[in-house]
Amino acid sequence: DSSTSRGLGDVYKRQILNSGQINVPFVRGVKVYGDVILDRQKIAISDKDKVFDMSRIKVTATGGRTYNTLTDIDGHFEFYLPNGEYTLTMDETILGDTYKLSKNNIPITLKSSQDGIYMSFYIVEKRRKVEFKTF
Repeated sequence: DSSTSRGLGDVYKRQILNSGQINVPFVRGVKVYGDVILDRQKIAISDKDKVFDMSRIKVTATGGRTYNTLTDIDGHFEFYLPNGEYTLTMDETILGDTYKLSKNNIPITLKSSQDGIYMSFYIVEKRRKVEFKTF
């Protein structure tokens, strides 16, 4: 009897033998974690005590395969990925007209010698145009 199982992007074939034991390697991968940080203009904040819900923002790592995760209420995300090269992307469609992402599509390289890598996405409030009128 044999079956195929998937784990961290690799396919392992497992065969069940009547006489013996087979060790199947488990590769943890590298922890990719970080935060989505909201940077608002200090001069334009009228609701400075308002807490923003930063949950459910999709962060994607694209390499040979695509891996997705969602942020928690504080904007924190994490996932484990196999070694390799990836592009880390945050879903910009949620930003609307008021905010922009300072940097997206971030290239990263993960190696077995790493325990983890921290990456952040900065959401910046777009500058408002201020006009002065004299009376």
